[in-house]
Amino acid sequence: MCLDAKMRLIGLAQQTFVRRISSRCGATVRCNATISAERAPARLGDRLSDVDTPALLVDLDAFERNCDKLRRMMALFPGVAVRPHAKAHKCADVARLQLQLLGAKGVCCQKVVEAEAMAEGGITDLLLSNEVIAPRKIDRLAGLAAAGARMGVCFESVDNLRHLQRAAAASGTCLDVLVELNVGQDRCGVDSPAEVVNLARAAAAMDNVRFAGIQAYHGGLQHVRDPQDRAQRVSKVVERTRAAVQALAAAGIPCETVTGGGTGTYRLEAASGIFTEVQPGSFAFNDADYSRNLQENGSTGEWEQSLWVLTQVST
Repeated sequence: MCLDAKMRLIGLAQQTFVRRISSRCGATVRCNATISAERAPARLGDRLSDVDTPALLVDLDAFERNCDKLRRMMALFPGVAVRPHAKAHKCADVARLQLQLLGAKGVCCQKVVEAEAMAEGGITDLLLSNEVIAPRKIDRLAGLAAAGARMGVCFESVDNLRHLQRAAAASGTCLDVLVELNVGQDRCGVDSPAEVVNLARAAAAMDNVRFAGIQAYHGGLQHVRDPQDRAQRVSKVVERTRAAVQALAAAGIPCETVTGGGTGTYRLEAASGIFTEVQPGSFAFNDADYSRNLQENGSTGEWEQSLWVLTQVST
């Protein structure tokens, strides 16, 4: 990797958050480690060449430019919030930096253990953009809410809703619950507006849970290469989501949050007039596959690559 005088790096390894500032005479390291000094991949003052490998590095300048670009893009859609997804990094330090740069209030997580890591790092507005079935994990989720986090979670059945309600009641707290809507990926979620209404009604009738809205995410569309094809497919997501929102309105049920979208499609959901929140995550780091997505002007590489692996080859 070629380093210049302006490149700043974060190293993330075994819960370590390492910030490196390079110069032409060699990179120095500032380290705020949470593991023992003996196991840390780097120490204060280390040159980049002295960092233990393999080490996962983030070019902080590129990371910040990606966040600034997303913030500027989202300014075109007033009233639509951005909730960056933390599943790629699982690091509260990175998440806090994202919240600061984006002006966002909270993050998405995909697993309970990720939400716990965020809460332990001081982030208290969390959406688990997935369903949680295992009883012990549900108890841990309720424990986060009881400890002061605003905790949202998705569900698609009354049975799961009851489990969430019982755990929240046992912890003396309340969970925000969002109905997961299948918007075409056929991975999870209910299929019809009527099912959304029925589940929302069930949640509204229970104590210790609060119906907060709809999760409508289609991960399969994030890497569709052609922008016209991508837009056409997302329009079907929007149609399904709009039908569910309209059904809730007809039933007199408020729908505070409609959340979804990702790094590949977030602008389309944000421009829909239906979504109130988008959940891009990979934008901060980028990857080789996202770099192949075409933009409307025919270019590729909407985001800068900021994530790297520092390694060595012996022969």
